[in-house]
Amino acid sequence: MRLNPPAAADTPENRSGGILLVFQPGYGPDPDGRDPVQLVRPRGLLTSAQIDRGPLLPRVLRWLAEAGLNLRTAAPALQLTVWPERFEGEPYAAQRIKALAVQSGDFLDTVARLRPRLIVFVSAYLHDALLEPGVSARFAETVGRACEPPRRLTAGRLRARIQRWEKALVISVPVPCASVTPAFETELTAALRRETGDLFASFSLSDRGNRS
Repeated sequence: MRLNPPAAADTPENRSGGILLVFQPGYGPDPDGRDPVQLVRPRGLLTSAQIDRGPLLPRVLRWLAEAGLNLRTAAPALQLTVWPERFEGEPYAAQRIKALAVQSGDFLDTVARLRPRLIVFVSAYLHDALLEPGVSARFAETVGRACEPPRRLTAGRLRARIQRWEKALVISVPVPCASVTPAFETELTAALRRETGDLFASFSLSDRGNRS
């Protein structure tokens, strides 16, 4: 059974106003006889090839890069969290959304602490849970009101959405799997490039302190 992907080490860039990637539990490294405590401890940058964070993160980062995010300069701004740390049982569909909402406290605390400008949910269920009234109300205490309902970025069965809040942009992408075809990836990254160009460019500045 896979562990949770480890977070990055703290940096000035990801401690405030950075990019927060949000996974569900169990999408990290396979312990394969290794010490799980060491595998899940926060360390390094999310782009580090030397740290095993499981097979999904590199693919999600590739989508962001193909959409225009310069991973070399944006790497210190990247942080990762898991919502929740673990599920009680294995809820599905509507049950999963409710389970996520009930177990949203740690995620909301992380948002309040880091105040990210970009949040990337790696699962449509996470975005669904964010829209549950109790969750969205507390989320809004940190990022302000929702400026729009979620909008589809792609057509077809797989859901990828974008939603602007006053102080943050929320994106949700599917969990990478066999159903995520090259055609879907092309459609997704093209839509992200259209929607996020200015924001992605702001993370590509070599000196973030020069941003107005």
